[in-house]
Amino acid sequence: MGFISISKSRLNWSESEWRFLWRWLFVSLGFHLLTAYFSVGYHSPDEHFQIVEFAGYKLGLTPLKDLAIEFSERMRPWMLPAICTGIANFLQIIGIQNPFTWALCFRLFASLMGWLSCVVLTLCLQEWIPNSKRTRRTAILVLLLIWFLPVLHARPSSENLAGSSFLIGLGLMVLNRSLSVWLGVLAGIFLGLSFEFRFQMGFAVAGLVAWWVFQRKSIVASVLGFLFIFALGRMVDAWGYGEWVFSPWRYIDYNLIRNQVSIYGSAPWWDIFRMSFTESWPFLGTMLLCSVLLAWIRFPTHILTWSYVPLFLIHEWIAHKELRFFFPIAMAAPVLFVMSFSRQGLQHGQVGGPLPWTKSKVVRGVWKFLLLNNFLALIVLTFMPFSRIVQFYEGVYKEIQSNTEVVTGKRDFDLYTLDGDPYNVLGTQIGFYRPAQLRVHMVKQLPESPVFGGGFWFFSNHFELPPGKWKQRCELRFQTLPSWIKVFGSWLDRVNVWSLYRCRATLNRE
Repeated sequence: MGFISISKSRLNWSESEWRFLWRWLFVSLGFHLLTAYFSVGYHSPDEHFQIVEFAGYKLGLTPLKDLAIEFSERMRPWMLPAICTGIANFLQIIGIQNPFTWALCFRLFASLMGWLSCVVLTLCLQEWIPNSKRTRRTAILVLLLIWFLPVLHARPSSENLAGSSFLIGLGLMVLNRSLSVWLGVLAGIFLGLSFEFRFQMGFAVAGLVAWWVFQRKSIVASVLGFLFIFALGRMVDAWGYGEWVFSPWRYIDYNLIRNQVSIYGSAPWWDIFRMSFTESWPFLGTMLLCSVLLAWIRFPTHILTWSYVPLFLIHEWIAHKELRFFFPIAMAAPVLFVMSFSRQGLQHGQVGGPLPWTKSKVVRGVWKFLLLNNFLALIVLTFMPFSRIVQFYEGVYKEIQSNTEVVTGKRDFDLYTLDGDPYNVLGTQIGFYRPAQLRVHMVKQLPESPVFGGGFWFFSNHFELPPGKWKQRCELRFQTLPSWIKVFGSWLDRVNVWSLYRCRATLNRE
């Protein structure tokens, strides 16, 4: 935290502003920690299969044959899986063998990195909004209380950690007024990590470097820090793949030269507007996207414009689009949102006070509506799991750990199912969460009389078992949705609800 105390002595903030800042930073930290705890699972399959399962391979949990195609193509950067592997190895050393606790620590690491990026970004506001205390405070509140940042930061995915690292690196360069060599190197290290977490961030780094060179400021120390991480990344890749490879080139070759990215689908350039509404929180997502574009137009020389426009354009140019590709930009969107309805500052590129029209009664009514929606979304996303199937895996894990004979290896945990292997997702086996004692058995139908001995475990992806003898025989032990939710109608018959039952060999004649 040394750079924060240095900045405090150099930034012209009053004591009341510092108290205001740190009060809301700790509120934000609380949301980040709560979200990391409750945000079980993964947002995108890539987050799990290209990071967690890669770490699982090094931990001896995931067989080589079950790894994603990115491994055989040698195009996935290993920096983030290596960090996850290191976290899990440390936890094993201190006696924690639970993979769900490991995953929680992955999320905590990602959340703290995201929160640190918020700290650095708020400190930069004095540089960008020097003459309007009101606008600066508004930007702080929007950044620290916007609905999506805690849940994005909790994801140990390449997009999110790359976005957090980039903002930390950018912020350190902005705050490095005295051109300290070590602070410059540290900024370069974070920019290098951003690239190693996600190669596409190279376009954002290039935009940042171009802005810095245009300002005629020294960038040598930061370049050295970046090159250090780049070289380290190639060594980490060699450790991950077991051979020397140049994964950045392999990534370009696979996705662009061989155009393999097109097999995952394509979308027109305007699809980002559709995604901002249907895949984000309605109204808020689209409003935020439009405000970001407006801020870039109104502040074309700002460092955030130079940094993020190249990244935005490259993803607009590539036909395959997913909302998560724009997550690194979204992490700076709260500041850009405030910039979009603020005046130009006294100096070129600086931000001034709010525009006059923002004070009208109609606009104030719109702000109140948006605030209500924001806090509703913030509360919901803080406590909502991202992937309920991982909750099911944890339920199975707990049942196994409570059975002494299974834990000691005297017997297997046999799981019978009519609905397919629950540990096979999108045609790929889940290894990281799969207990070694688990055996999944496929059956075509449940017989009228028990044939599995003295009882068995049963998996169903339906909310309830069909009425009859088996419904009476089987006790529900875990389900990915609470039982009270059935009061909301028959829609549960049309969705997958993963359920774990302990079935008895005789009818329950109570």
